[in-house]
Amino acid sequence: MTELTTLLTGLTFAEGPRWHNRKLWFSDFYAHEVITVDEEGKRTTIIKVPEQPSGLGWTPDNKLLIVSMRDQKLLRLEDDGLVEHADLSKFANYWCNDCVVDSEGGAYVGNFGFNRHANEQPRGTTLVYVSPSGQTSIAADDLWFPNGTVITPDNKTLIIAETRGKRLTAFDIGQNGKFISSDQFLEKKIHSICKLFSFREIRTPIIEESKLFSRSVGEDSDIVSKEMYSFLDKGEINICLRPEATSGLARFAASNY
Repeated sequence: MTELTTLLTGLTFAEGPRWHNRKLWFSDFYAHEVITVDEEGKRTTIIKVPEQPSGLGWTPDNKLLIVSMRDQKLLRLEDDGLVEHADLSKFANYWCNDCVVDSEGGAYVGNFGFNRHANEQPRGTTLVYVSPSGQTSIAADDLWFPNGTVITPDNKTLIIAETRGKRLTAFDIGQNGKFISSDQFLEKKIHSICKLFSFREIRTPIIEESKLFSRSVGEDSDIVSKEMYSFLDKGEINICLRPEATSGLARFAASNY
């Protein structure tokens, strides 16, 4: 069994970890610090970022890029301190978070998409692309809290975690950092594994008659009284968006086996 060792304590909120030059780099964003720690536990504070650091990455000439969260900037660490590499505010819908930098020096930066401190409702948001020269554009849209991003070693695929979408999404990277296509990375991987063992996908109806559930789980159950969306169709039949898939799967099994 692998032995776990505590390298650091006393952090406020460690975010954006990257392994670089035999050290773990990360942002402790409530402390406003970019920090490194080596395998022996030696800690070094690299730089303080007033508006909270988050995602980290490096250009081909080894310049550190740092997401400045609250003012929606991508900063670059030069010998004499931090300089603005790009202003993300035109395309970011709220505070910025994680980023990843490709082999050409292009950066992909996520953002919250909504102000959770003001109790705004979650909504889809953008992934901002920053060219090596600092020009910004939208790489992808309708992502639900994109945070946690990697690029595969061949530099052909970006995989991003959508925290509120509860999924990993993959994008094929084309020329100049533009995305060619996307798919649900985790779903696709699960499908490929299932096919290896001769499993087949079953898709059950999304719409069912409401009485199917009221009869089986009861009119007063939470499923029927609180969770189930039902309505009358043109034939005055009470139908609903299925609250769960048990009945559809049971019907399939009874009809085919």
